[in-house]
Formats: sequence, C-alpha cells, structure tokens
Amino acid sequence: MNRTLGEIDKEVLSLPPRDRAALAEHLLASLDEEPPEEDVEELWYAEAERRYQEYREGKVKMIPAAEVFAHVRASLR
Repeated sequence: MNRTLGEIDKEVLSLPPRDRAALAEHLLASLDEEPPEEDVEELWYAEAERRYQEYREGKVKMIPAAEVFAHVRASLR
C-alpha cells in the first residue's frame, strides 16, 4: 500500500509526543549515516570523471601542484 506524504504526516502527528520525538531523532540520525563504501567509491569516480571532462572541454585550467602548495604555505604565514 503506497501512502502519500500527507497521509504519513497526518498519522505521525497523531502519535503521542514521546513517540514523535523518538521518530524525529531516528529520522535525523538516518541523515548522518554514511553511504555504503561502494556508493562512496562510485560517487568519487563520478566526481573525478566530471572534473576530467571539464578539463578536456577547457572549462577549467590546471594549476601545477608546486604553485598550489606555495600559495597554501604563503596563506598560512
């Protein structure tokens, strides 16, 4: 049975305050959970591919690592 968000909301709001609080804590905690390792790896691969495509299309320019590190060192002084 598929229920709408409105139906679920109405049902949840009819719970006693203690149960609503427990449910809220559970839902908030679920937002902090890290995705499974394979999802993280897949996300990083997709990000690397996106960045590489931007480089190939000339949308971004590369900065030599030595220049980046020099800039970071200077900003830390």
